[in-house]
Amino acid sequence: MDSTNRRAVASPVLRLPARAVARLPARCVLSSVSLAAALLVAAGCTTTPKRNLKPAPYIDVVAAEQRDDIYAIRQLWPQYPWLQDADQSVTGFRVPTYFVSSETEKGAFVPGNILAWLYEIERRPDGGTERKLRHMWQLDRDQAMGFRVRKLVVLGHPYMLMLFWPREVDVVGKIIEIEFGYERSDGKLIMATTRRFRVPARPGMRSAGVTRSTARQNTRRPPTSQPPKISSEPRAAASRPD
Repeated sequence: MDSTNRRAVASPVLRLPARAVARLPARCVLSSVSLAAALLVAAGCTTTPKRNLKPAPYIDVVAAEQRDDIYAIRQLWPQYPWLQDADQSVTGFRVPTYFVSSETEKGAFVPGNILAWLYEIERRPDGGTERKLRHMWQLDRDQAMGFRVRKLVVLGHPYMLMLFWPREVDVVGKIIEIEFGYERSDGKLIMATTRRFRVPARPGMRSAGVTRSTARQNTRRPPTSQPPKISSEPRAAASRPD
Protein backbone atom coordinates (compact mmCIF):
# COMPACT_ATOMS: atom_id res chain seq x y z
CA MET A 1 0.00 0.00 0.00
CA ASP A 2 1.45 3.35 -1.04
CA SER A 3 1.79 6.32 1.29
CA THR A 4 -1.27 8.06 -0.12
CA ASN A 5 -3.53 5.10 0.62
CA ARG A 6 -2.02 4.67 4.10
CA ARG A 7 -2.85 8.31 4.96
CA ALA A 8 -6.37 7.83 3.67
CA VAL A 9 -6.91 4.76 5.86
CA ALA A 10 -5.38 6.39 8.95
CA SER A 11 -7.67 9.40 8.87
CA PRO A 12 -10.83 8.53 6.93
CA VAL A 13 -12.89 11.46 8.15
CA LEU A 14 -10.29 14.07 7.31
CA ARG A 15 -9.69 12.66 3.81
CA LEU A 16 -13.32 12.31 2.76
CA PRO A 17 -14.55 14.78 0.16
CA ALA A 18 -16.54 17.74 1.47
CA ARG A 19 -19.81 16.32 0.11
CA ALA A 20 -19.18 12.99 1.87
CA VAL A 21 -18.44 14.69 5.16
CA ALA A 22 -21.60 16.74 4.88
CA ARG A 23 -23.61 13.52 4.48
CA LEU A 24 -22.14 11.95 7.66
CA PRO A 25 -24.45 11.92 10.69
CA ALA A 26 -23.67 14.75 13.10
CA ARG A 27 -23.13 12.35 15.99
CA CYS A 28 -20.33 10.60 14.11
CA VAL A 29 -18.43 13.83 13.56
CA LEU A 30 -18.93 14.88 17.18
CA SER A 31 -17.77 11.47 18.40
CA SER A 32 -14.55 11.84 16.42
CA VAL A 33 -13.93 15.30 17.80
CA SER A 34 -14.65 14.16 21.37
CA LEU A 35 -12.27 11.23 20.97
CA ALA A 36 -9.53 13.52 19.67
CA ALA A 37 -10.00 15.89 22.63
CA ALA A 38 -9.83 13.00 25.09
CA LEU A 39 -6.58 11.78 23.51
CA LEU A 40 -5.09 15.27 23.81
CA VAL A 41 -5.97 15.42 27.51
CA ALA A 42 -4.52 11.95 28.11
CA ALA A 43 -1.31 12.96 26.34
CA GLY A 44 -0.93 15.97 28.62
CA CYS A 45 -1.61 18.61 25.98
CA THR A 46 -4.32 20.24 28.11
CA THR A 47 -3.60 21.10 31.76
CA THR A 48 -5.73 22.70 34.46
CA PRO A 49 -3.96 25.02 36.95
CA LYS A 50 -3.99 23.60 40.46
CA ARG A 51 -5.34 25.74 43.28
CA ASN A 52 -3.21 26.27 46.34
CA LEU A 53 -5.23 24.70 49.14
CA LYS A 54 -2.55 24.93 51.81
CA PRO A 55 -3.88 26.45 55.04
CA ALA A 56 -2.32 29.59 56.47
CA PRO A 57 0.76 28.74 58.55
CA TYR A 58 0.56 28.89 62.33
CA ILE A 59 3.05 30.75 64.49
CA ASP A 60 4.25 30.50 68.07
CA VAL A 61 2.55 33.55 69.59
CA VAL A 62 4.67 33.34 72.75
CA ALA A 63 8.01 33.41 70.93
CA ALA A 64 6.86 35.83 68.18
CA GLU A 65 8.55 39.21 67.82
CA GLN A 66 7.05 42.11 69.76
CA ARG A 67 7.17 45.75 68.74
CA ASP A 68 6.57 48.87 70.81
CA ASP A 69 6.89 51.46 67.99
CA ILE A 70 3.11 51.58 67.57
CA TYR A 71 1.67 54.68 65.92
CA ALA A 72 -1.86 53.58 64.99
CA ILE A 73 -4.58 51.11 65.95
CA ARG A 74 -6.73 49.64 63.20
CA GLN A 75 -9.82 47.59 63.96
CA LEU A 76 -12.03 45.52 61.68
CA TRP A 77 -15.38 45.73 63.43
CA PRO A 78 -17.73 42.94 62.30
CA GLN A 79 -21.31 43.71 61.35
CA TYR A 80 -22.48 41.99 64.53
CA PRO A 81 -19.73 42.32 67.16
CA TRP A 82 -21.74 41.24 70.21
CA LEU A 83 -21.05 38.42 72.65
CA GLN A 84 -24.07 36.87 74.34
CA ASP A 85 -24.82 34.66 77.32
CA ALA A 86 -27.16 31.66 77.48
CA ASP A 87 -30.19 33.99 77.72
CA GLN A 88 -29.10 35.80 74.53
CA SER A 89 -28.36 38.96 76.47
CA VAL A 90 -25.37 40.94 75.22
CA THR A 91 -22.49 40.81 77.71
CA GLY A 92 -19.56 42.05 75.64
CA PHE A 93 -18.08 42.44 72.17
CA ARG A 94 -15.31 41.17 69.90
CA VAL A 95 -13.13 42.98 67.38
CA PRO A 96 -10.00 42.05 65.39
CA THR A 97 -7.36 44.66 66.26
CA TYR A 98 -4.03 45.57 64.65
CA PHE A 99 -1.41 47.58 66.54
CA VAL A 100 0.51 49.06 63.62
CA SER A 101 4.30 49.34 63.81
CA SER A 102 5.86 52.50 62.36
CA GLU A 103 8.71 50.44 60.89
CA THR A 104 6.84 47.53 59.31
CA GLU A 105 3.50 49.31 58.68
CA LYS A 106 1.84 46.06 59.77
CA GLY A 107 0.13 44.77 62.86
CA ALA A 108 2.44 43.63 65.63
CA PHE A 109 2.23 41.89 68.97
CA VAL A 110 2.92 44.40 71.72
CA PRO A 111 4.64 44.27 75.13
CA GLY A 112 2.74 47.21 76.66
CA ASN A 113 -0.75 47.68 78.06
CA ILE A 114 -3.85 47.42 75.87
CA LEU A 115 -6.64 49.66 77.14
CA ALA A 116 -10.34 49.90 76.34
CA TRP A 117 -13.12 52.18 77.61
CA LEU A 118 -16.86 51.68 77.56
CA TYR A 119 -19.03 54.83 77.69
CA GLU A 120 -22.78 55.20 77.86
CA ILE A 121 -24.29 58.10 75.93
CA GLU A 122 -27.01 59.74 78.00
CA ARG A 123 -29.36 62.49 76.85
CA ARG A 124 -29.50 65.63 78.98
CA PRO A 125 -32.70 67.59 79.73
CA ASP A 126 -31.54 70.37 77.41
CA GLY A 127 -31.46 67.95 74.47
CA GLY A 128 -27.70 67.46 74.40
CA THR A 129 -25.81 64.26 75.21
CA GLU A 130 -23.31 63.34 77.90
CA ARG A 131 -20.75 60.56 77.80
CA LYS A 132 -20.33 58.59 81.03
CA LEU A 133 -17.65 56.00 81.68
CA ARG A 134 -19.15 52.63 82.60
CA HIS A 135 -16.16 50.30 82.47
CA MET A 136 -12.48 50.12 81.59
CA TRP A 137 -10.28 47.19 80.58
CA GLN A 138 -6.51 47.10 81.01
CA LEU A 139 -4.59 44.11 79.62
CA ASP A 140 -0.86 43.69 80.14
CA ARG A 141 1.28 41.52 77.88
CA ASP A 142 0.46 38.25 79.67
CA GLN A 143 -3.27 38.98 79.92
CA ALA A 144 -3.44 39.84 76.21
CA MET A 145 -1.44 36.76 75.19
CA GLY A 146 -4.56 34.63 74.85
CA PHE A 147 -6.02 37.07 72.31
CA ARG A 148 -3.10 36.81 69.90
CA VAL A 149 -4.11 35.25 66.58
CA ARG A 150 -1.99 32.23 65.69
CA LYS A 151 -2.50 32.39 61.94
CA LEU A 152 -0.07 34.43 59.86
CA VAL A 153 -2.00 36.99 57.78
CA VAL A 154 -1.00 39.60 55.21
CA LEU A 155 -1.76 42.61 57.43
CA GLY A 156 0.57 41.42 60.17
CA HIS A 157 -0.16 40.00 63.62
CA PRO A 158 -3.66 40.83 64.93
CA TYR A 159 -5.39 40.35 68.25
CA MET A 160 -8.93 38.95 68.39
CA LEU A 161 -10.07 40.95 71.40
CA MET A 162 -13.13 39.54 73.18
CA LEU A 163 -14.12 41.69 76.14
CA PHE A 164 -16.98 41.24 78.62
CA TRP A 165 -18.28 43.96 80.91
CA PRO A 166 -19.28 43.19 84.52
CA ARG A 167 -22.81 42.08 85.41
CA GLU A 168 -23.52 45.33 87.20
CA VAL A 169 -22.92 47.31 84.00
CA ASP A 170 -26.30 47.56 82.30
CA VAL A 171 -25.98 49.00 78.81
CA VAL A 172 -28.33 46.60 77.03
CA GLY A 173 -30.57 48.50 74.62
CA LYS A 174 -28.55 51.70 75.13
CA ILE A 175 -26.20 53.78 72.99
CA ILE A 176 -22.54 53.30 73.86
CA GLU A 177 -19.12 54.37 72.66
CA ILE A 178 -16.04 52.16 72.69
CA GLU A 179 -12.45 53.42 72.60
CA PHE A 180 -9.17 51.50 72.46
CA GLY A 181 -5.67 52.62 73.31
CA TYR A 182 -2.14 51.28 73.57
CA GLU A 183 0.29 52.51 76.22
CA ARG A 184 3.86 52.45 74.92
CA SER A 185 6.94 52.03 77.09
CA ASP A 186 7.81 55.72 76.59
CA GLY A 187 4.49 56.71 78.17
CA LYS A 188 2.72 57.78 74.98
CA LEU A 189 -0.84 56.60 74.52
CA ILE A 190 -1.91 55.68 70.98
CA MET A 191 -5.68 55.89 70.46
CA ALA A 192 -7.99 54.13 68.02
CA THR A 193 -11.01 55.67 66.33
CA THR A 194 -14.02 55.86 68.64
CA ARG A 195 -16.95 53.65 67.69
CA ARG A 196 -20.59 54.26 68.60
CA PHE A 197 -23.20 51.48 68.75
CA ARG A 198 -26.65 50.74 70.05
CA VAL A 199 -26.43 47.57 72.11
CA PRO A 200 -29.10 45.03 71.10
CA ALA A 201 -31.99 44.69 73.53
CA ARG A 202 -32.81 41.53 75.41
CA PRO A 203 -35.33 39.19 73.78
CA GLY A 204 -38.79 40.62 74.41
CA MET A 205 -37.61 44.15 75.11
CA ARG A 206 -39.22 46.95 73.14
CA SER A 207 -35.94 48.57 72.13
CA ALA A 208 -34.50 47.61 68.76
CA GLY A 209 -31.23 45.77 68.29
CA VAL A 210 -28.24 47.16 66.46
CA THR A 211 -29.51 50.16 64.54
CA ARG A 212 -26.31 51.70 63.29
CA SER A 213 -22.62 52.03 63.96
CA THR A 214 -20.86 55.36 63.64
CA ALA A 215 -17.19 56.21 63.86
CA ARG A 216 -15.53 59.45 64.91
CA GLN A 217 -11.90 60.31 65.23
CA ASN A 218 -10.82 60.49 68.85
CA THR A 219 -8.87 63.61 69.80
CA ARG A 220 -8.73 63.22 73.55
CA ARG A 221 -7.26 60.68 75.92
CA PRO A 222 -9.69 58.79 78.19
CA PRO A 223 -8.69 58.29 81.82
CA THR A 224 -6.38 55.31 82.34
CA SER A 225 -8.25 54.28 85.50
CA GLN A 226 -11.62 54.84 87.11
CA PRO A 227 -11.62 58.58 87.92
CA PRO A 228 -13.31 60.18 90.95
CA LYS A 229 -15.50 62.06 88.49
CA ILE A 230 -16.60 60.01 85.53
CA SER A 231 -17.22 63.07 83.39
CA SER A 232 -13.59 64.27 83.58
CA GLU A 233 -12.11 65.20 80.20
CA PRO A 234 -9.33 62.98 78.82
CA ARG A 235 -6.02 64.32 77.56
CA ALA A 236 -4.92 64.63 73.93
CA ALA A 237 -3.87 61.40 72.24
CA ALA A 238 -0.33 60.80 71.07
CA SER A 239 0.70 61.16 67.46
CA ARG A 240 2.91 58.97 65.30
CA PRO A 241 6.58 58.92 66.38
CA ASP A 242 9.29 60.24 64.07
